Amino acid sequence: MKLEPGLIVNYSTLNSLLVAKKMLQITLPEATTQ
Repeated sequence: MKLEPGLIVNYSTLNSLLVAKKMLQITLPEATTQ
């Protein structure tokens, strides 16, 4: 299956957002309880 370049960029951006969200949850645990 061939992926479109746009989907690859979209996936890497989404992956970066998920990583950033995890980092925020680790550094700011109180923010996840709200």
